[in-house]
Amino acid sequence: MKRIMSHIFISYSHKESDYAHGLAKTLYDDGFDVWIDERLDYGSQWPNEIQKQLDSCSAFIVIMSPNSFGSEWVQSELQRAAAGWAC
Repeated sequence: MKRIMSHIFISYSHKESDYAHGLAKTLYDDGFDVWIDERLDYGSQWPNEIQKQLDSCSAFIVIMSPNSFGSEWVQSELQRAAAGWAC
């Protein structure tokens, strides 16, 4: 199956991990390149890698729930994504 060049970034609370990974698998199976934090290399610096992936994504999905609303990581990713796409 042909893959698109850029990726979809999925932001979520780890309490919704099963749902987020299911969504990522569905999108991948449909031919999309998906970046989710399970693709982080444990040797990499998490904040820098997350910023790099956010800055280079073509789409951003946030799985919004009470848990993700309260997550500092999700809020930070949401703010960075919004700032990067502001015209």
